[in-house]
Order: sequence, then C-alpha cells, then structure tokens
Amino acid sequence: MLKYINLYNLAGTLVGAFALSSIALNYFSKNMHFIFRIALCQSFYILEVLNILTNASKSRLFPTCMQLSSRLFIIWCICYRYGFADAVVHIMLLCWFVSDTVRYLFYFSRNGTVKFLRYNLFIVLYPLGTLCEIVLVSRVERACTGVLKYFLRVVMLCYIPGFSFLYVHMIRRRRWTDKNRSAAQRKKDK
Repeated sequence: MLKYINLYNLAGTLVGAFALSSIALNYFSKNMHFIFRIALCQSFYILEVLNILTNASKSRLFPTCMQLSSRLFIIWCICYRYGFADAVVHIMLLCWFVSDTVRYLFYFSRNGTVKFLRYNLFIVLYPLGTLCEIVLVSRVERACTGVLKYFLRVVMLCYIPGFSFLYVHMIRRRRWTDKNRSAAQRKKDK
C-alpha cells in the first residue's frame, strides 16, 4: 500500500505533467483559462508546506516557502491579474514545471536517471525561470504608479538574495547527493 507522501509525490508528478501538456497545447494561445489552469496547478504545491509542517516531507520549510510564495505571486498577481500569456510566460512555466515534475517523479521513484536530471536541470532552469519572473515584474512595474510601483521595485530587489539563496541551496543539495552516492559506491565496491 502506498503511503500518503508517495501518493502526494505521484500527484505532484501528475500535476506537473498536466501543466506541461497545457503549456505545450496553449503555446500560441492567450486564453486566460490557460493561465487560470496553470495557476491552480501551481497552487496545488501549497500542500508541500503542510507536508513539511506535519513531518511527512523532509524538505526544508524556508526554501520551500520562498520558492512557492514567489511563484504564487508571479502566476496569480502578475500573469493572471495582468493577462500575460506570451513567450516569456511560457518559458518561465516550462522552467517551473519541468523542475517540479522531475522533482516529484524523483521523490516518487528514486530512479537514478531522474535523480541525475533533478540535480542538474536546475543549473539552467532556475536562472532562466528567475530571469523570466523579473521580466514580468518589470513590465508591471513600468506601468504602475505610486505605492505599487515601489512595492514591485522591492520585489525585484528581493530576487537578488532570494535567487542566490535558492541556487546555493540546490548546489549544496547536489554536492551532498554526489558525496553520498560516491560513499555508497565505495561501500558497495568493498
């Protein structure tokens, strides 16, 4: 029988795969129902925070909350609110959901190939996705006035330490995983 966390990881994989198929099917569409569906898919991952809080997941709370809050802000407050569904949005969403699909597939399967993808794809996907997020916030910021304009400037400034923290966190996870894999291989070879 599958444990709850395994079912959640399978569901996370399927949600990511559904989002990727929606992105592919709607590449040329500016249909806001597409963005709404994608926003709901991203919102599904709020459950990850609950999983961490109930110790069902071993993920770290702070990096998870940082990434999730950023994505929810971008998808709901920027893309959905302002009707963005262009190539920049599609590239950003591909980065997000390829990462998520691979991550949850790895958590579900613990497959070596998927593990390799999990700890290597982010090297390109995180910076590219973050750049797209900044471009989208910048578009809205240029069109705004008053307090909202300054708020969005602060949001963009937060990307500097936020991106650095999350990227370094993944580099450390990658090193830790490589170190553990090497130690396991040496133990196996003895």
